[in-house]
Amino acid sequence: RGLVLHIMKRAHNISTEIEQQPHYNIHTLKGYAEKFFKSTKITAWQYEKDDIKAGLLRKLDQKPELQAKAVQMFHSIQQYAKMSPQDRKKIQQIDIDSIFDAAFEKAKALKEELYCQLIKQLTYCPDIKIETRMWELLWLLTGCLVPGKALLQHVQLFLRSSSNPAALECYNRIQKILKQGERVRPPHVIECNARINRVKIRQYVHFPNGREHDFVVESTTKAIELVANICKELKISSSDGLSVFLETGKKMVSIPNDSYFFDFLTQLRGHDKKKLDYKIHFKRKLWIDIVPGEDRQADAIVHFYQEKDKYLLGLHKCSMDDAVNLAALLAKADRGKGAPESNLANFVPEFLIKSAPQSEWAKKIYNVSNQIRDITDDDAKEKFLKYVSAWPTYGTSFYQIKNETENDFPEDMFICINQNGINIMNAITKEYAAKYAYFNINHSSNAISFLLEVHLGRQTKKYVFDTEMGDIIEDLIDEYLSVTAQDEQPDY
Repeated sequence: RGLVLHIMKRAHNISTEIEQQPHYNIHTLKGYAEKFFKSTKITAWQYEKDDIKAGLLRKLDQKPELQAKAVQMFHSIQQYAKMSPQDRKKIQQIDIDSIFDAAFEKAKALKEELYCQLIKQLTYCPDIKIETRMWELLWLLTGCLVPGKALLQHVQLFLRSSSNPAALECYNRIQKILKQGERVRPPHVIECNARINRVKIRQYVHFPNGREHDFVVESTTKAIELVANICKELKISSSDGLSVFLETGKKMVSIPNDSYFFDFLTQLRGHDKKKLDYKIHFKRKLWIDIVPGEDRQADAIVHFYQEKDKYLLGLHKCSMDDAVNLAALLAKADRGKGAPESNLANFVPEFLIKSAPQSEWAKKIYNVSNQIRDITDDDAKEKFLKYVSAWPTYGTSFYQIKNETENDFPEDMFICINQNGINIMNAITKEYAAKYAYFNINHSSNAISFLLEVHLGRQTKKYVFDTEMGDIIEDLIDEYLSVTAQDEQPDY
């Protein structure tokens, strides 16, 4: 499940329009229009029933492409305002894009034009239905873009002078965007639906333990804010290194902390604007000094399951004795998988299973299980994490790559990334073929490859590996590099 609309308790019926507020002492764009509008007519800055024939702002003169887009933008606003109740129930992304797309193009040259058009249509608007819909659009705009200083002053005065309840919301939204920075993509259609129906948007988030929970997301929600809300809800002590990931098809990409949630969704939807099927996951991205037992909630919900999956995939080098001890702990920690003796694949890495007869596995696991019979599930998870945390591959992200060109490395290999640097691991033996500290490397990627440049004294070596995961590898390295750079800054 993805985004859902959550109906809040409210006293009014959402099928009825908000009562029209009087337009007493409302601030208008008259003063701004005298300096910056092309037309000096009074109708230039107040409600107009008919379409405009040219953009409002004088700066669009001699720019026919922008003029045409400004006229089309106003036409789309008028179309939105005249939508029937039936059409509003099935509003599409294209309806929103036809209004907002142009304001995000060409260095956002038309964002002030859009502000002017909406405030113009809200000034002395005689029709309550049209006014309500104009407020919907201004609500969306104030949660995305901020006009230049000269116009911003008039926008704020307009919002503060209006008695419409939506005005205060718009004012608060524009203050938040001023503080956090503008969005880079137009509003998502579900933001519009939420405003129309006066409901909250909730996003389902999937956790490593297999459970899911929904969280409120707003137009102004950034990834870092969503992560903080999740940690607060789950009583995880620190959000450092934790991230939300967006999964589409076979790829899972972390949403940058400073990205707006809806910007990232719209960006991945692409230029064809097809419906995006996705899942949001909450996981640990950076494993920096993660000590099992220091945050038992994070251990129980996140760390244990991420490390368990890597262990069972055979990504750690370990012995049969290690596997016996860990199988007993897994049986205690992750109930519902059956008994280890009869279902080894759920408890032991595949590459180790054939190293001994099943009867020997069963006997050894049974003996260890008896020794930990009285510990709790969470204690078993913590003990599992403490066991694997002694390995050099603990907290490592693994990316399998087929190497067909670089003679220095094995054909089947993993690029392993952790807080200490980048390691090249033989996929068969689990032995490291090379280790590189972050200060010794440069890197880049494209859609089909990952380039690693290694500085060894006066010598530099360049390696190119074929992979479609290059952007994900590069992003993770950059995150670790960023943290490393912060740690190396002197304290004054």
